[in-house]
Amino acid sequence: MNILGYKIIKQKTFVKAANTKEDNVNKLYESLVRYFGKDQIIWNRNDFQGIVENGYLFNPDLYAIVNKIISTASKVWWQVYEVRDTKSLQKYKMYQKSQSFEAMQEYQRKSLEPVESHPMLDLLLKPQQGMNATLLDQNILGFYCLLGNSYLNKVTISGDKYNTIGELQVLPAYLVKIIFGDSKNIVKAYTIDSWNDVRYNFEPENVYHFKTFNPDYGVGQWMYGAAPSLSNVLTKSNKSYEAAVALISNLGAMGLLSVGNDDTMSTETAKLLKDKYYEEYGGSKNRGKIMIVGQKMDYVNMAQSITDLNLIEGQKEDLLTMCRVMQVDSRIMGHVEGSTFSNMQEARKDFIANRILPLKYMQAECYNDFVMPSFNAAMGKQFYIDVDFDTMPELADDKETLSLRLQNEVKSGIITPAMAAEKLGYEVPTTPEANQLWISNGLKPMKIITPKE
Repeated sequence: MNILGYKIIKQKTFVKAANTKEDNVNKLYESLVRYFGKDQIIWNRNDFQGIVENGYLFNPDLYAIVNKIISTASKVWWQVYEVRDTKSLQKYKMYQKSQSFEAMQEYQRKSLEPVESHPMLDLLLKPQQGMNATLLDQNILGFYCLLGNSYLNKVTISGDKYNTIGELQVLPAYLVKIIFGDSKNIVKAYTIDSWNDVRYNFEPENVYHFKTFNPDYGVGQWMYGAAPSLSNVLTKSNKSYEAAVALISNLGAMGLLSVGNDDTMSTETAKLLKDKYYEEYGGSKNRGKIMIVGQKMDYVNMAQSITDLNLIEGQKEDLLTMCRVMQVDSRIMGHVEGSTFSNMQEARKDFIANRILPLKYMQAECYNDFVMPSFNAAMGKQFYIDVDFDTMPELADDKETLSLRLQNEVKSGIITPAMAAEKLGYEVPTTPEANQLWISNGLKPMKIITPKE
């Protein structure tokens, strides 16, 4: 009996059933072919252009949050290594995800040897005309954080047998659409409709698609990443800012003062009353004075202030919501309310470790899988690009904590100074003393200490 591709036999063990022609077809994509055919554009339901125009380019809070992420990430530079041990490299990648600093250091030393220069670094410094390394990072990560999708296109050098890459181009993600192929060749091309009504197609083997998890399994929607859930809070926040601008732009009389009975007031009397009011009670020097009049007066409030409308409080709540969606602690954006950390140092360290580093690891994975192989083929060696941790001073505390622990272990005779230097990534000393166990003076075994009478 064959259930879910496995053949069940009497011993109740599972043996993979032989593949048939039908088994090789992805049922999900085959249903997509049957629904609207091959070579069709998958239209995304998200209004990506609206998120760009009404979000990043209009809303100051979203702009500040996204800009904080990408400007911080673009300051983290790269280091290229020559691979010495592929097994240790796999362990190193595993410990990157667990953020075990000591284990990462150990397996990085075992698996990788830093190199002084490499054409990959030259390419990142000048990815294409008019773009530098900072703009490359900010374009890749900006579209990814804002839209859940980012596209990196590589341009190979014509006639080069190793397909060496000459340029890296970040495609405008809000304009990119996916052309569905069939159940075996899922993406036929990535396409952009230009401003002059010309369609440009990019071969899928030359495009790296960064995308987030997308649970929407509507017609082909899963082929795109899901944009952050900002629609409602963006609308509310934008309306709040528009209301504040309209209120300031249309400031006029704050109220209407009139006689509080059926009597009428002539124009001349009203003017005299107004002049008298500003003479005796107008200006900051008269603030708080009590006005005394000889008859009943009525006042009608004609406007509310920004404070009365609670616009500032609403904007603050919208900012905190955006911070949660974008995975940035509010303290990083200057708001103590809503922060889960007691000080900026802790918040900053968490921001680097849990927001910036995962983005940089994602970039490194792209570069190693998508760009580096052509350089490896041309140079006949295996290289690996990784984050340069020395460009992140926020993580220095981890190294300092490790250093203090190793010092105590050296003093206690647990490890040698040479072992401590190796764990910290320093040059390992070769002197005989550095490879001996040491212990502090004044320590005695418990058995020779006699208890007092």
